[in-house]
Amino acid sequence: MAGRERDVSNAPALVVDDHPLFRLGFVAAWRLARPREPIVEASDLTSARRLLTARTRLLVVDLLLPDGFGLELAAGALRFGVPFVVLSTADAPAIVEAVRRSGASAFFSKETDPHHILLEIDRILGDPSERSFPTTAPLPALTPREQDVLGGLLAGLGNREIAEALGLGTETVKSHTAMLFVRLGASDRFEAVRIARDLGYDLAMPYLRGGHGVE
Repeated sequence: MAGRERDVSNAPALVVDDHPLFRLGFVAAWRLARPREPIVEASDLTSARRLLTARTRLLVVDLLLPDGFGLELAAGALRFGVPFVVLSTADAPAIVEAVRRSGASAFFSKETDPHHILLEIDRILGDPSERSFPTTAPLPALTPREQDVLGGLLAGLGNREIAEALGLGTETVKSHTAMLFVRLGASDRFEAVRIARDLGYDLAMPYLRGGHGVE
């Protein structure tokens, strides 16, 4: 249904967040700014999947939910042609990039002024091609295989275990690991893991290959 004209007159927006104060605050701000436009709430992925339909006007989703990662709703939103916006306290560069690649219309830190968020949402609803993302530090240019190896490092695996998991030789893994140190500016695997986590790779890695999440 993506790309087709959708009739969303009187269709509800869906906000998904497990923190009651933030969710209720966003819903209150929405109703004040858009009193004639309905909005429904969910606190987890399970409930959100039941509520997300082709009649949803807009999806607003947190990333860190009790039963999974918010981008797991991306595939359904794209299939239905529903624009979606991510609001999260997790705003490291790799996470923002993963959200961008997921097909989201916008990413906002939860520290962003609600008035600004609603203004940007108005712009996106007026033109679904609009995008709104923060400027972040550039990510290191990792090859797909280096991403695989970094995923192993983040999982706490040794070189031999990474080699077995990827079907590579141990020396090949050592070579990729050495290049990772260069790209991340790390002196050893412990520093590489710390830097990668600071960049958000521990959460974003499954979503940096251009996929749209799991549905």
